[in-house]
This record gives sequence, C-alpha cells and structure tokens, in this order.
Amino acid sequence: MPFHVGGHKPRAVKRSVSGIKQRLGLVAMGAVCLALGLFRLSRGVVFVVNRHAMPMYSGAAIAMGASLILLAMIPLSWLEIVARWLNSDRRR
Repeated sequence: MPFHVGGHKPRAVKRSVSGIKQRLGLVAMGAVCLALGLFRLSRGVVFVVNRHAMPMYSGAAIAMGASLILLAMIPLSWLEIVARWLNSDRRR
C-alpha cells in the first residue's frame, strides 16, 4: 500500500544544467540587443516608444546586451558557490 500521493516517493528536484546551448542563446540575445542599441544610437535615435507605450533607450539596450554577454561567460561553478552561500543555514 503506497504511503505517498501518486504511489511513489517524491524525488529531489533535478538541478538544471547550463549547457552550451543555453550559453550560446544568452550570447545571441546579448548580441542582438547590443547590435540593435548601437544601430539606433549611430542613427541618432536616443529612444523608441514600443507598442506598450514604454520608451526603450538605446543606451539601455547596449548595457543590457553587454551584461548578457558577460553573464554567459561566468563559469557555472562560481554560480553554484554563490548559490550555496546564499542558501546556507544562517542559524548555525
């Protein structure tokens, strides 16, 4: 007779692995944002109003693209160290 809902013991949550596909996608999105911001800024466009009536600044697109590219370069082991430090039990 099962003791757990669904008839099986719950397992630990699987950890998502950051592979090359995720990192390349992050770099691609960063490159698109960076290129879009540089293209608009080179034509003298400081900001564009999108369909939600919110301004998108060219400088912000450049900064966002650069930060996405830099984020993709951080090794996964460094992120795991920071995550372990943030999730540690502070009562000990």
